[in-house]
Amino acid sequence: MCSAPYNEFYVLNICCSDFILSKQWKDLWKRLTILTLFHHEFVKAASFNKFASEVLSARDASISLLNNPRNSHLKLRNTFQHKIVLSTPNLSSLTIIDHYGVSHEPLSSPSNLSCLEEGTIDTDTNISYSVFIGWLQVFTNVKILTLSSDTLRLLKELSNLPTMRTQPPRFVRLETLKVKMIPYVEISYEELKRAVEYLLQNSQLIRVVVIKC
Repeated sequence: MCSAPYNEFYVLNICCSDFILSKQWKDLWKRLTILTLFHHEFVKAASFNKFASEVLSARDASISLLNNPRNSHLKLRNTFQHKIVLSTPNLSSLTIIDHYGVSHEPLSSPSNLSCLEEGTIDTDTNISYSVFIGWLQVFTNVKILTLSSDTLRLLKELSNLPTMRTQPPRFVRLETLKVKMIPYVEISYEELKRAVEYLLQNSQLIRVVVIKC
């Protein structure tokens, strides 16, 4: 049973069932800093999006989601239907995965993730350029950054748009860039080189490791 009013993590349906036992817990779920919403119980994506919107609209907006200073590892997969703000100053590992191109909302972090050691971006080329640049901004303090072949293709596309709005950030602590080359994704050496040069144009020269999967 959920006894602490600011419990950091609790399954939503359990908190809602607690309301049946006692009305004093009816607003308990609104104070959770981490919510897990499962889309597999919804037949249509539109139904899930509507449900997620209603949940996020009803919760206490003064309490930040993912506001957990002890979080050290975080993986976000196809979750950017809504704006996400990371209040995780001690985060050491962050992975962003979107294979379907469904992300269209920004990701930000007021803490700048100054403790970030490792980061991974594996995304489809259908992601909005502005959203993708916003993701890169979150990784400015990362030491080891891993990118997929599809992510490189997106960087190659961005390199053809030399505007200030599509400029990558400066990676102030980056030591190693890892590139995962997947066989079914066709990208030439010249395209890879161009994508990497574009990404690191505002950063110091670092070690680049190409991994053939």
